[in-house]
Amino acid sequence: MLHRVMGRAGSGKTEYMLLKLEEAFRKGRKCLYIVPEQQSLSAEKKLSEFLGDGYNMSIEVLNFERLPNRIAREYGNLAVKYIDDGGRDILMSLTLDSLADKLGEYKNVSANSDFVKSIISVINRLKASGVSYEKLSEAAENGIVKSNGRLYSKLKDISIIYESYQEHFSQDLIDPCDALTMLESELAEYSFFKDYIVFIDGYYTFTEQEYAIIMHIVRQSEDTYISFTCDNQESALFKDNLASANRIKRHTGGVSNDIYTSECKRHSSSLLSHIEKYLWEVETSVLGEINDSVRIIEAKNSFEEAEAIASEIIRLSREKGLRYRDISLVFGGLSEYEGIIDVVLERNNIPFYMSKKDELSTKPLLSFIFACLEAVITDFTVSSIKKFIKTGFTPLSVGESDILLRYAEMWDIRGKKWYDGSEWQMNPDGYCEVLSSYSEHILLVVNRAKEKIMPYLSNLRQTLIQKDITISSAVEALYKHLIDCEADKRLLEKAQYLRDKGDEDEAQKERQLWDMLMNIFDQLYKISGTEKVNASKLYELLKLMCDEYTVGSIPTSIDQIRIGDASLFRPDDCKAQILGGVIDGVFPAYASGDNFFEDDELMLLEEAGCNIGVPKFEQQNRERFLFYTAAAAPSDYLILTYPVSDFSGTQKRPSLAITRIKKLLPLIKTIRFGQDQTDLLYSKESAAFFYQTIKDNNIKIFTHNLLINKGVRISQNTTPLFDKNAYINMQEKQISFSPSRIERYGYCAFSYFAGYVLRLKKNKKIKFSTPEIGTFIHKILEQFLIEKTKDGVFSVPSEEEIKEVVNSLAEKYFLDVVGGLEGKSRRFTHTYTNLKKTLNLLLHNLSDEFSQSDFLPVGFELKIGYNEVNSLPPVSYDLGDEKKVVVRGSIDRVDTYTTGGITYVRVVDYKTFGKEFSLDLINEGIDTQMLNYLFAYCAAGDNRKPAGILYYAAKLPTINIDGDESDDEIKEKLHRKLKRTGVILKDQNIVLAMDKSGSGAFIPVKIKKDGTYHDNCEKRLLESDGFSELEKKLSKQIISLAERVFDGDMCINPKRLDDIHDACKYCDYKAVCRYTE
Repeated sequence: MLHRVMGRAGSGKTEYMLLKLEEAFRKGRKCLYIVPEQQSLSAEKKLSEFLGDGYNMSIEVLNFERLPNRIAREYGNLAVKYIDDGGRDILMSLTLDSLADKLGEYKNVSANSDFVKSIISVINRLKASGVSYEKLSEAAENGIVKSNGRLYSKLKDISIIYESYQEHFSQDLIDPCDALTMLESELAEYSFFKDYIVFIDGYYTFTEQEYAIIMHIVRQSEDTYISFTCDNQESALFKDNLASANRIKRHTGGVSNDIYTSECKRHSSSLLSHIEKYLWEVETSVLGEINDSVRIIEAKNSFEEAEAIASEIIRLSREKGLRYRDISLVFGGLSEYEGIIDVVLERNNIPFYMSKKDELSTKPLLSFIFACLEAVITDFTVSSIKKFIKTGFTPLSVGESDILLRYAEMWDIRGKKWYDGSEWQMNPDGYCEVLSSYSEHILLVVNRAKEKIMPYLSNLRQTLIQKDITISSAVEALYKHLIDCEADKRLLEKAQYLRDKGDEDEAQKERQLWDMLMNIFDQLYKISGTEKVNASKLYELLKLMCDEYTVGSIPTSIDQIRIGDASLFRPDDCKAQILGGVIDGVFPAYASGDNFFEDDELMLLEEAGCNIGVPKFEQQNRERFLFYTAAAAPSDYLILTYPVSDFSGTQKRPSLAITRIKKLLPLIKTIRFGQDQTDLLYSKESAAFFYQTIKDNNIKIFTHNLLINKGVRISQNTTPLFDKNAYINMQEKQISFSPSRIERYGYCAFSYFAGYVLRLKKNKKIKFSTPEIGTFIHKILEQFLIEKTKDGVFSVPSEEEIKEVVNSLAEKYFLDVVGGLEGKSRRFTHTYTNLKKTLNLLLHNLSDEFSQSDFLPVGFELKIGYNEVNSLPPVSYDLGDEKKVVVRGSIDRVDTYTTGGITYVRVVDYKTFGKEFSLDLINEGIDTQMLNYLFAYCAAGDNRKPAGILYYAAKLPTINIDGDESDDEIKEKLHRKLKRTGVILKDQNIVLAMDKSGSGAFIPVKIKKDGTYHDNCEKRLLESDGFSELEKKLSKQIISLAERVFDGDMCINPKRLDDIHDACKYCDYKAVCRYTE
């Protein structure tokens, strides 16, 4: 006899079922209690509470997925092997490979991994709907379907794929999606249910396969009780549920005993009952009551919404006396809150169980496998090795990993350099002449680390690159690699570590990984072991399979908040339910449509006898039903929360459900969480976390005292670290400044802090680019001038001598620093050739300059304030309170000219990029470097006076050539372009000592025939008193900047004067400060 138990949510359908189960149990009858898989544990708990521990002697709890196995235990056939989702992916991938030339509509996408999953989903739906490939082929030939050419093409391809895919299955290998179809055939032969009373509870609708099984259950069993969430009013909300009830009655003889449960018994509040009854009714029924059983909370964003939810949980626990297990939290889109809600709950010590599972492919063990394969596929690119090491399944320590990866990224090491067995010799500091003792140590660490990981990975590569390797051989090689790397032991160690730390949830997940991976290997081996494969195809198959598996855990405590997604989660016996993320289009969700078929195509298929999906308008009704069941679930309290914007600031609207509830209950006011500073101080943990953000001093003092009394430690930072005006606590009594550091601080205090206090360094690849070119040119120019300047006389070289010097010095430098040109790229060789041309021009130009100049070079790379031979003493300033600033640095070149007992000093800096000096920038603390060097050198000796500073453009200039010029004319044009910029002492004797012609060929100053300076030269000239004033100004700047540093001023306030003088333009720390105007 069919008994239909019908009623709305909370009306007592399950209670009625339990009473009938108890009645049958007391009479000694055998019963089956069939419930959805996610409710199995809850059903067993209820039976235990209702009937006692002995209930399982005569009552079995099952679901439709487990039913075939249960019946197989009764009649045999347990030895069959069921394939799982990962195995299906393998078979479908191989099927599509074999059908590549036979497909039409899907020919161009059949090799796509996403298509593999999509077509499996379609075939699974077809099977659940009872549609075989024969029936689908018949439907494709139906005139209604043929009238739609696109649908006809789709069905033809799907039929071909379906048939070929199904041929892989046999009596020994079964698709679980066929299990109920096979069971339906067996039930025609066996009367398994004849001695049972069957109860089916908790389902909203059924698949075609389940309908077929239910028909056998009703016919064979003595009594069958099925619950349906619906009413007798035929409302749109319960359309699908009522249709299911009527279909089952119609197909089982049209006779049933209908039990209608009464009005809602679940709710203790009239507000909750009112929402359950009228939420989606066409006409609005207003209830003029108010209490705290229903609350609507608005938050600024998802982060504040999570804080609001935690606040509500603590309120319900403290004020209402609820246990955590009495509270459920349901989201319309749980994935959007992962990493937010769990973090907030953990911080507030609120225990919870999140009803979600992690994707297997995201776990480190699988990342390790994929990284190994990627290394083989890409021939050991740095990114693949980085992924391999970062998984944590190598024998490297954290320090070894960082050093090895930094070195590999720096030199962009790839290919056979990893596995040819040779030691790496490249300097960890880049293109440098000297290998320091520290760099030697780094090289030793790098090579040892490489040797720890390469043998195993190299062996795996050797196997996988072989031709005609089979999947079974490849799987064996992967397994051996895992064992060699002791991945199994590391997994157990990690699981134990997590358990010891108290994270039982993650420990459970870690322990599952090895068995799941072995299952994947086992399926690959048995299902497609003889298939030929390469590393790329193996990667693709593993990725396909792993995407199908998830890693979950069971609750580790009885008293926990239960968290889940509305589409899967069905909390039972909850006193309070919090619905989070109740925003428009998310909860209830908009209908997403079908990925394979349009709405009109689905309706044509239904007419042709293949009902495999529902149109969007029907999906929308189902989404509203899901929201209805969630809102009707709690007995005492319903709380709805939503954010008004997302992470990017885009506005969000509350869901239509919020609008409906506010119309039904007009006296309810929306609570705007976060508007009051005290909202975030709902617990001692939260108060401590947000303490520094409190602006009201009285609240801050009160909170401080309260936390101290609670024994909670409060951070002493005056402002949060994310404040761009944050200060740091400087403990040092002495600061070491170099002119470049002074300029860096002048441009941006935070950049100085990041670079020189935190010592952050950007990982850079080694390239022979601007810095390296500058070092190279500096070195050649220095060696040339040293060689040609002897005993106060500059020896002018011939053109042949210059060529010989350039060739010999450049060749030696590249051999010592770069390792020669052998094996270098064409681009590198081209750069080398251009650099030699540049040097030829520069040496000619310098020879021309010093052949007529009274100034001669006396120092190169001259140190100031270092403990080295010939180093000048540092420039120091006392700031009081035992604080001191010391200026150190290194000068590219110093030229001097002595006359009348006075030595005039000129400081020169080589620039391989454009540089224009301006005295106007000195007031901004910019371009002070050379002047600081000049004054430091003058202060280090007697009778020294500043003669000026020069920036020398040490690069090959660009000129326009008409085509008629001779080589000499071209050289003349190039020389004229090699201008210097800077400032010179306004003394014609000194000017002419630098450039005897007064033509400005070698300095940025020209003298007219009448002995006066050109008008545009005044800004490049400075009186002796002007240099004295500049020295005083720079000293004050240094002292002022040093005081700011001692005060801890490291604010993010970059200086931007123009396009050239912009602190942010080439800053390495943009990602750290995230400065926006």
